[in-house]
Formats: sequence, C-alpha cells, structure tokens
Amino acid sequence: MNLVKPALLTFVFSFSTVAFSEGGAGRMLTRMMDSRQTTLSKMAETETASVAAKISKIEESC
Repeated sequence: MNLVKPALLTFVFSFSTVAFSEGGAGRMLTRMMDSRQTTLSKMAETETASVAAKISKIEESC
C-alpha cells in the first residue's frame, strides 16, 4: 500500500504535466505575453499624453 501511493501520485502529476504541454501551453504563453506588451504600450502612450498635456498647461500659464 505504501508503495502504491507514491507511484500513483507520480503517474498523476506526470500525466497532468504532459496533458498541459500538449494542450497548447506555448500558445497560451505567447498570447499572454502579446497581451502584456499591448497593455504596456497603451499605458506608456497614455502616460506620455498626460505628461504632454501637463507641460502644455504649464507653458500656457507662463
């Protein structure tokens, strides 16, 4: 009984890892990285626009 449990657990964890690998983990990771890059660029554009607006307000007041 004691030898069966570790063998079963090893099989279950190995099988789930193989299933995840075959399920397109690489594509999912690529999609997540593309999404992250898009979000970061949008945030940078927004930040740049807000800084430019603040600078123009300061220049107008001078």
